Amino acid sequence: MSTAILELNDAAMHLGIDGALVQTSVGYAVLDQQKLLIGNLAHRNAKLLPRWTNNRFWNHLSTDNISNATTEIRHNADLAFAHLEDLARETSVDSIVLAVPAFYDKSQLGLLLGICKEAGLRVTSLVDMALLAVASQPSHPNALFLDVGLHRITLTSVRTDGAIRQAGYQTVVETGLATFWDRWASLIAEQFIQSSRFDPMHEAASEQKLFDQIPAFMANNAESKILTFELDLGNVKHSTTLSKDQLLGATASAYPAIVQNIRQLAPVGEPLSLFVSNRFSYFPDLAASLALIPNLDISYLDQDHMIQAGHQLWDKLGTASENVSHITTLAVTSTRPSAGTHAARASHLLVGKNAYSIRKSRMLVSARNGELQEGSDAAVAIISLEANEAQLRILSSGVKLNGAAIDSGVHALSPGDVLDIQGDSALVIAER
Repeated sequence: MSTAILELNDAAMHLGIDGALVQTSVGYAVLDQQKLLIGNLAHRNAKLLPRWTNNRFWNHLSTDNISNATTEIRHNADLAFAHLEDLARETSVDSIVLAVPAFYDKSQLGLLLGICKEAGLRVTSLVDMALLAVASQPSHPNALFLDVGLHRITLTSVRTDGAIRQAGYQTVVETGLATFWDRWASLIAEQFIQSSRFDPMHEAASEQKLFDQIPAFMANNAESKILTFELDLGNVKHSTTLSKDQLLGATASAYPAIVQNIRQLAPVGEPLSLFVSNRFSYFPDLAASLALIPNLDISYLDQDHMIQAGHQLWDKLGTASENVSHITTLAVTSTRPSAGTHAARASHLLVGKNAYSIRKSRMLVSARNGELQEGSDAAVAIISLEANEAQLRILSSGVKLNGAAIDSGVHALSPGDVLDIQGDSALVIAER
């Protein structure tokens, strides 16, 4: 009997059979008059047919009525059914395990099972996605799984002492790849206009072509300093160049929140394992920010990681019971990673996409609009290097360090620390 795993993330619904990834589908729906386009086909027509597009039906799975409802499409559950039915039509399997996100509550999981039954999918069990992220990897007793969907970035806590169990989750920011794809497309379009006066957003066909290329372009060029974007419209080919710093500006606002949430969940004085979804391969320089967090061992997961892990653990996921279980604990013993070293020293303050050297003392006022504001009159703190170690001296109220308010004293700073200056965030980083 074939083993099938479906990874339920609206940015990339991965379907695997016998440990091999066979299909990926994105959570988009487009209604063209009375014809419903779903999944990848909908994504490829979202800009061509913009009258009715929905990409939130997995993120907000429910039977609440949606705007622009029709007699056939009343709520998000109807769209989820259409998406699963489309996946089932493409692949014939006897039974399937669903890897589900931690933020689905009991009512949503029950609704999901009902939808699967109507779509002809025989579900063996539901397993928390974070368990598959951790189960086949070396891990410290405390671990986190970092993931991103179309509309949120999440962190799921996992304990690996004796067994592997989900220990809670939180939404880091309610912004996901749907927004970042839009931002990157706008930046690239602006660059086209500046370099050649060509506006790819002027016509639906060229706009759709631009959006179609964004995911692969970002994944393939995340580490390049200078990037070339080519748009082949058949009769003419346009190209432009832009820097990684330009694209970093679209995502950098999320990095301090990610770092701060990881630091808040990290046990004091103990190592922490972080497992990062392959969907973060789009994000420029995120790895550099994560690498600066002390006592953090980071594993970057492959695209088919969940599929392979589910296949390896199938005997622990399957069940002969009529009742489908929601698995949040696996009887698996984790090996421990070798000890890592974290010798990087703070050298810069990252505000937006701008890095400010702290080799000279800086009088901090705020970090508004992606720029560091300095001045002696309104300064709330001084940041400086003393004996090559970064220090923060508090002058008045209005400063938080890693989420905690500090009103006085001198505080040592390390790479990965997050400063909140008068309500605006800045990230302490090390020069690479």
